[in-house]
Amino acid sequence: FTNQVFVFELSYVLVVRALSHYNNGFTLAKEAQSQEEDARTKFVESTKELRLAAGILQYVASNILPKWKAPPDDKPPEVMPEVLESLSKSCLCMAQRVTIVLALMKGESVNKSLIAKLCLGLEAQYQAVSNSMSQLPNGTRDKAVSATLFDEPAAMQVISKAL
Repeated sequence: FTNQVFVFELSYVLVVRALSHYNNGFTLAKEAQSQEEDARTKFVESTKELRLAAGILQYVASNILPKWKAPPDDKPPEVMPEVLESLSKSCLCMAQRVTIVLALMKGESVNKSLIAKLCLGLEAQYQAVSNSMSQLPNGTRDKAVSATLFDEPAAMQVISKAL
């Protein structure tokens, strides 16, 4: 792609689409917490939405943006591969948290070693997010990260409930 406007617009539209899937997944997870009867279904749908968001963000970061021949020096965060990869990993972290909640919904029949492995995997994914975000320039890091994507208290709450 050599047309800067086309690459930016295509990337931006796909990123907005991914973020709408993220928002839908986040909303479904919140709704599932307050409803007993169809909580499992909403958690499963939430996980699907979050994985879809992660896939779209990863696709833009790895397939569209590298083909951009002459990007401007002052690119906004939504067209920076590093930011999109971090957001993709964040979506996967949230999906992993929902998966842990789904496993915990089994009650006493839950496999404790499975929960431990899922929590260790979550920690590794958060570490990957942290590593990729630390590689961004300071100004970009400050404006690119939403507080809801790194909801550490919620992650710790899930882990403490599991233990």
